[in-house]
Amino acid sequence: MVSFAVPKDHTNTLDRGCIQSADDGSIYQMNVDESGIQIFQLAERDIAELKEEDLLQRIIAEDDANGIEPMASYKSITKTRVKSRMDTYYKLPWTFNSNRNANKSVTGNPQQVQLPSWLSAYADGRDHSLTNVPYCWGGWNAETFVSNINAGKFAGNTCTTSSGYVSGTVGMDCSGYVSVAFDLPYKHGTSTLSNCFTKVSNANVAAYNIMNKASSHVMIVTKVYTKNGTKYVDTYEESSSAGKIVVRTGRDFLSLYNSGYVPMKYNYIQ
Repeated sequence: MVSFAVPKDHTNTLDRGCIQSADDGSIYQMNVDESGIQIFQLAERDIAELKEEDLLQRIIAEDDANGIEPMASYKSITKTRVKSRMDTYYKLPWTFNSNRNANKSVTGNPQQVQLPSWLSAYADGRDHSLTNVPYCWGGWNAETFVSNINAGKFAGNTCTTSSGYVSGTVGMDCSGYVSVAFDLPYKHGTSTLSNCFTKVSNANVAAYNIMNKASSHVMIVTKVYTKNGTKYVDTYEESSSAGKIVVRTGRDFLSLYNSGYVPMKYNYIQ
């Protein structure tokens, strides 16, 4: 049984969609309201210790007697559902306005924010109906993306030199997209996806595996096929260079593998 110790002034419930795990194993929750974004560090504590601390607590168990869904548990998911979630955000409609979704919404360091290049063509102060969730370094708030955009948050962030997510920006990075597609309980980085994905052999790589290069990039495989003796894969990925989710076809599998990408299967795929 695990307990999350929460700072007393943090009265919100533990929304699993706002919980993120850092590479060092520490756990954070992002709280978004009319005042902006606040980041709280959650700590694992022994039950006995909690009785002595001035903290709120919520017990997270594999089999919760109260029927509350564990906030950090993995859920089984079908390939059809994964594809549906991938396409939802690849095709997500939203309205961009460069005056509304500008740097004034950035509550982090504005020097570490860069508008995805494809959005620059629409930076004329007018409303533009667009699709696709833009790349955002450290982001994965796809389910609240449209509401955050409408509230004036900065659209995406392709500056990857900061230590992590810059508050006031919205969108997804590559591992954020994988986390959303597989409905993971919190955001994983490319170095922590091994917590719920297992390496598969080259011979067994299949659709809805991922190709993961730890500390670098990750993509989702949607099709595997062989032509003239060469194995190819089609992929979806949230790309920092493109600044959005892209679909790529006919990619040489061996070339990807030799450049460091490891095929992995989600442990809870149906």
